[in-house]
Amino acid sequence: MGSLFPLLKLKLKISFIMNELIKYLKSINCTNIVFLLSLLATTGNAKLRELQTTRLMSTSGTGIASILTNESAVLNPASIYFFNASNIYYQKGSSSIEEKSSLRELDGDAEHQMLVITDTTSQLKGSFSFQTQEQGKQDRKRITSSASTNLGKNASFGVLYRYTEEDVDGHRVYHQGIFGLTYMYNERLSFGAILADPFLANKEDTRLAGGVQFSIAQNFIAMADIGVNYTDSPETQNFVRAAVQAQFFRDLFLKYGQYKDKIDKLEGVSWGLSWIGPRISFEYALKESRALETTELLFEDEEVQEQSFAISMVF
Repeated sequence: MGSLFPLLKLKLKISFIMNELIKYLKSINCTNIVFLLSLLATTGNAKLRELQTTRLMSTSGTGIASILTNESAVLNPASIYFFNASNIYYQKGSSSIEEKSSLRELDGDAEHQMLVITDTTSQLKGSFSFQTQEQGKQDRKRITSSASTNLGKNASFGVLYRYTEEDVDGHRVYHQGIFGLTYMYNERLSFGAILADPFLANKEDTRLAGGVQFSIAQNFIAMADIGVNYTDSPETQNFVRAAVQAQFFRDLFLKYGQYKDKIDKLEGVSWGLSWIGPRISFEYALKESRALETTELLFEDEEVQEQSFAISMVF
């Protein structure tokens, strides 16, 4: 009988602890419980940022309506049609989290590289690119190929194919398409539109977006983009971004941009400097973003700084 008393005492202690725990849990607001569970389930390290060219990084991603070449490999494949010079482009960049949450386990630093080759020698103009991204044990390799042709005198249509192989929460391979339109109303005003991943190979990447670019003065350009992820609550899953570009002397360009992305839950600013020569060009960009709320990528209020350097040569 004496051996039963310790067991009885232990059982009473366990019952007391369980009752007190239940009382405590009942006193906690359900919203707080959900929030705490979401923090435990969210690592802030389970996704790679979408890669942009140095030029796009300097304008906070703005450029759907801009007449660009290398960006046909990542954004709007249509605008390259209005160029007659082919080139080879290389960029290297990195990102780091400046204001880290106390909940973060990994540093979140990342690196990327991109090689783009454009061909504008035929009626069907396009680009080819190879892109790599690394963040800790996560990595992504992407190959793209684009083609663009005219739709009349002032308009063009383009298609971009993306092959992606990544190791982010497991190994995955997927194929995506981006359709683009560019319309040049005149030398000062242009419009653009894109439909990204309409077949939902990766639902998070689906976008329907449009943009406008206007030359306010001879050496000053303003541009803006707006878009949605129409597959899931487009009234809240949207983004807006805007930028300006000023030209100094003949070859020097300064860019500044701002954006707010409710899809990726980020907002930020950027700036960039580029020297565009007759045969060779150099570009540098710096972009700073803040997390609007906790996501797979960042914890709320964390700040990330991205920078990139690029060189291109006409051939």
